[in-house]
Formats: sequence, structure tokens, C-alpha cells
Amino acid sequence: MRVSTGILLEGNLASVSLPNLLQLITLEQKTAVLTLNRVEIGQDAEIYFRRGEAVAAFVNQVDGNLAMCRILGWWTAGTFKLIQIGPDEIPEPNITARLDYLLLEGMRQIDATAELRNLLPQITSSVSFTQAALQAFSWDISEPAEWIPHDLRELPKSFSVAQLHQFSRRDELSQARLMRMLLATQALRLNTGLNTETYDGLVETGMDGSRYEAFAHVLMEFIGYEHAYRHLDNAITDMGAVDLEAFTFTQLLDLCDRITGNLRSLLDRKQQLEISRRLRARATSLL
Repeated sequence: MRVSTGILLEGNLASVSLPNLLQLITLEQKTAVLTLNRVEIGQDAEIYFRRGEAVAAFVNQVDGNLAMCRILGWWTAGTFKLIQIGPDEIPEPNITARLDYLLLEGMRQIDATAELRNLLPQITSSVSFTQAALQAFSWDISEPAEWIPHDLRELPKSFSVAQLHQFSRRDELSQARLMRMLLATQALRLNTGLNTETYDGLVETGMDGSRYEAFAHVLMEFIGYEHAYRHLDNAITDMGAVDLEAFTFTQLLDLCDRITGNLRSLLDRKQQLEISRRLRARATSLL
């Protein structure tokens, strides 16, 4: 750790635990913002202090006490900066409990979700929707859904705990119960480093073996179920075509480029290159 001009403290959570860091800020009675960053997942979190008291917290789509419990439960790595701020820079308070209570509650929730954490121990641990889940998306359209909640359909086919957090406003206990249920009912499977293009022993050629489904499945590795079909439909429509099954190889490559271009605002450069590669490989395999 080192002290920098304009920054009270900065360092890596590998060298100081987050609970100890929070207690240090409290003891020093700092009016500051603690910013946390995890480059590997592209996410940030913020905790605001007024004279050492934690008054506001933000991470993903949640804030307040829920944000504090999520940060304490999952942000065990990454970098941090403690930046001194003026009282007028503190947002509207949203934390309603003392820090010592939040620390204890965070530890209690970690214990209560231990069964799931044994399966998904890191924020980068990931799961994939199974073929059964993808088929269910087409018929399970009631509100609320009978089986797999609709908000999860915003996620790509394979997703990490960090990506789940980006879409979920559930508390840690509710989220753990949901994930255990989806794993138990085989809507999800753990990713173990095997070929992610193989599901339930079946090569990913689509639910009905069509070109349309094959392309949709590639897109679902990067964007959610409903987004995948919408972007695929839009690209086909832009080409003035109706039947993807009748496309020539040149048209398939054009389709790949159109889809990649349409997703430019949603994906970073590395993802754009990868989805282009995957789509073109799929086009070649379908001839």
C-alpha cells in the first residue's frame, strides 16, 4: 500500500482484508470514499464515509445494506483507493445499520450460503444454461415464470457470478436459494473447463439442428437469450432475407459481419473479435 497526493490510501485487497480496511477507516474517522475495482470482471464498488461512519454503498444494481453484504461476501480481491472528499460530495445516505452489524451480517450470510459457495467459490466462477433451460425459455413465458426467472434470460448462455450480480437485485440469501434450485433442477450446470460448445453430450448445432438455432446459440455465449434472437432477426431482416437455411456461404459471412457490427456497442474489442471468429467458424461448419 502507498499514500498518494489526493489519495489517502491505495493498495490491493490481497495485502489487507476488506473488513480490516473498513474498521481502519472507522477508527481514523475519515470523510472519504472507498473505491474498489476488479479489472478481471470490469466492475467497481463504492463505499462513502462521513467521519468514519459508512453512510452509502453502491455495487452493480444494488445499494445500501444489500450492497455492503455483497461487497463483503464477494470482493475479496482487487484494488482499492481511499479518496478524501468534502461533506457535500457524499450522496444521499442509504446504509441503515452500523458497520459492526454489517460486518457480522456479512459473515453470517457467507456461512448461510456456504453450500453454493463450495460450488461457486469465486466471483469469476461460472455456470451455463443447459439445453433443457434454453428450451424452457420458449414455453415458460408466464409472469412470473414458472421455473427460470425472466431477468436471468438477460444473461449469456455461460455466465459468471459477477455477471449474475450485474443483472440481479436479489439479496445474497435469495440469490443462493435460486441458484441452488436451478442447479438441482438441471437448468444450470457448473462450468468445469470442458468445451463450452458441448451441452449434455450434444454438439451445439441448435435445438432443432437448424442454421438459425446454431447462430443463436453462438450469440447466447455473449448476450442473453432474448437479445440473441432479436439481433439475429434484425440482421437477417437488414439483408432483406427470410430463410436463413437458403443462405449461400457468402451470405452467411455477410450475416456474421452484420451481427458483429450491430453488437459493437455491447461488446468490448476482444469480445467483438471472438464473436466474429465464432460466428464465421459456425458458418463454415454448417456448409
